[in-house]
Amino acid sequence: MTESPATKPADGDARPRVKNGLKPERNGSVVKSLRCCHEPQRHCHPEEEEEEEEEKEEEVHAAAAHHGDLYSRPFLESFEETPMLVAVLTYMGYGILTVFGYLRDFLRHWKIERCHIAREKEEQKGCLILSDELNHASLVLGARLSGSTIRVFKHNNMQNLEKLLREAIVHGQPRTHRPWKKILIVVEGIYSMEGSVVRLPEVIALKKRYRAYLYLDEAHSIGALGPRGRGVVDYFGLDPCDVDVMMGTFTKSFGAAGGYIAGKRELIEYLRSHSHSLKRVQQLAGNTVYFRKRLREMGFIIYGNEDSPVVPMMLYMPAKIGAFGREMLKRNIGVVVVGFPATPIIESRARFCISAAHTRDVLDRALSVISEVGDLLQLKYSRHKIHPSSAQDRPDEDEAYGDVED
Repeated sequence: MTESPATKPADGDARPRVKNGLKPERNGSVVKSLRCCHEPQRHCHPEEEEEEEEEKEEEVHAAAAHHGDLYSRPFLESFEETPMLVAVLTYMGYGILTVFGYLRDFLRHWKIERCHIAREKEEQKGCLILSDELNHASLVLGARLSGSTIRVFKHNNMQNLEKLLREAIVHGQPRTHRPWKKILIVVEGIYSMEGSVVRLPEVIALKKRYRAYLYLDEAHSIGALGPRGRGVVDYFGLDPCDVDVMMGTFTKSFGAAGGYIAGKRELIEYLRSHSHSLKRVQQLAGNTVYFRKRLREMGFIIYGNEDSPVVPMMLYMPAKIGAFGREMLKRNIGVVVVGFPATPIIESRARFCISAAHTRDVLDRALSVISEVGDLLQLKYSRHKIHPSSAQDRPDEDEAYGDVED
């Protein structure tokens, strides 16, 4: 019987077949198994068997290290169980928070809770807010925090709004039946979840008829409605003076941050004097005037307006830019130094930005270090001799905006 070319090796000799019709594999596994079957069994002592096993393990590890086999060792991961005490305390804390949350809601429902805004709520008692049922959640939350009585009318339903206005005027406040101090109608220009536009001409007509106030939220309508993009008032061609409080944001159509509130001068002045940011503005103004005045007294030349919190101190020579920054950094104060081409080549400078968070001690320490480095690098160029003022003459943060009444 002729042998096929597949069964012949390259040198022409026939490849031997294995018993049971099996062909030897490339790795020789079958051959090895057959050899093991035909080899006589050797009887070894237990000690010799252990030595052979150790030698085999060493050979396996050596081969794995030689071939770079990273997965020859078992892949182990350890996950420690949560301690019982930690688990119990976690669940207890969650339960306590849940219970106290329900208790807080209960106290709020029965108007028992007292907090830091209790005084503001007391001032708003006797006022009524008529809110559209589809107003944004921020308007709803603000109305609740104000402490005023809230009544909701159906979305863009002028009949329902007029009904509530009549009832409010006829019956007055609950229990006492006294007239409401103020009645405020709160609507949106474009309702963000519905896409509908407020029926502003009819709302203004009702507002005038019943002598109420109108609050218009133009967060989504400013820049999007009207021939000039001025919002829903421009869309209907109405007079903005008919809206008592007009609010908008810069985050939608303008793609920026912040917002605005427009109204009568008395309203804006009241908001400014009672806002929480007024104290910080006063602190910043006092720090700015103090820092600039002290630098001038030391003999430095500084640019800019007296009320500007950005204080450029002139270094002039480009070689002193790096030296000033390094010397200040050695004394643990980081400064911004600017030179050519950001400034003219002979007007290199250091720039300080004053913040409301800076205390007087922080400013004094910085000024002391600046004066020390200024003497070292000879930066006190000013020819105008200014006598240092006493602490009593220096402006305080409470006096910076003395014309603003609290």
